[in-house]
Amino acid sequence: MFSNWLNLPRNIYLLCLSQIIGMSATTLVILLGGLIGADLAPSTTLATLPITLMVAGLAVFTIPAPLLMKKIGRRNGFIISAITSALSTFLAALAITHHNFFLFCLSAFLLGTHGAFIQQYRFAAVESVQKHLAGKAVGLVLLAGIVAGFSNFV
Repeated sequence: MFSNWLNLPRNIYLLCLSQIIGMSATTLVILLGGLIGADLAPSTTLATLPITLMVAGLAVFTIPAPLLMKKIGRRNGFIISAITSALSTFLAALAITHHNFFLFCLSAFLLGTHGAFIQQYRFAAVESVQKHLAGKAVGLVLLAGIVAGFSNFV
């Protein structure tokens, strides 16, 4: 039963790992963004603005992300996205350290843009396997997204 899953290319497992790590950041912002926002915001009514901006970043880049990848290639798009994610995480740490709500909101938006690129992992999985393995590859990458949702709570 599991031997069919083990015959997938190494690239699929890397996409799964990337999905888990990338989506864990999103889950973490949803979990802690309101609490950090309440501490940093000038008004408690703005506490969940960082979470809203993360979702807005994802929505805004849902169409540009695949268009950019079409132009520069998936690999380069994923690299740019990973760099953006790392910079947004650094920016969030800086914002929390300096008690800067605006900077924290900007970092949440940038992290949302990374989420738009993460949604492309399943398509990269399909493109990297033979047709008869496409369903298993996509299933495994999407399963990794579910694992990411639980990884912050373990």
